[in-house]
Amino acid sequence: AVPCRAVFCRAVPCRAVPRYAVLRGKKVFHLLPPTDVYRMQLGLYPTAQYQHVQGALVPVLSQPASQVLWCPILPEPADADSARLQHPLYFDPSLPKPLRVEVGAGDVLYLPAMWWHYVQQQCDADEGLCVAVNYWYDMRFDSRYATYNLVAAMAEAAGLLPAMPEAADTDTSSREPASNDDSGDDSSSSSG
Repeated sequence: AVPCRAVFCRAVPCRAVPRYAVLRGKKVFHLLPPTDVYRMQLGLYPTAQYQHVQGALVPVLSQPASQVLWCPILPEPADADSARLQHPLYFDPSLPKPLRVEVGAGDVLYLPAMWWHYVQQQCDADEGLCVAVNYWYDMRFDSRYATYNLVAAMAEAAGLLPAMPEAADTDTSSREPASNDDSGDDSSSSSG
């Protein structure tokens, strides 16, 4: 069970293929395909973990310091006009809007590998909880991965993405596969 709040926008699309099963409450996903990487205004941000400090959860910077590639855009901003000025490619009215998917109690969402996603949680009315189980398995590094890398490289060359750092202490979930195993049969699970 997690207290309800907006969660995150995955800055580097998942290289695992997740399934999200909601048991209580609701999750709202905003989804864009991997080829929309140029719209994400990615930047390098310091990594942090939430820790209890004086009775509250606060982000504490990771030690040793590292960075993660992240998207700062909120899909449903409080000030839409300001957001359009700050993130013109993301909110460009001539481009398709992100898919908005509500996953309620008893529903399961299959999220294709490499899709950009921002997740919000909405608590149930009874106990104020949102409970979900997530399951991932490795993606196949096939033509879709090659297409994503091509679009990402073009966006980087056009200045729409930051140059990817090569430092070992930077966790950017690089565009390179973690291993040569592309069988797609490995699996792991997590809950959240």
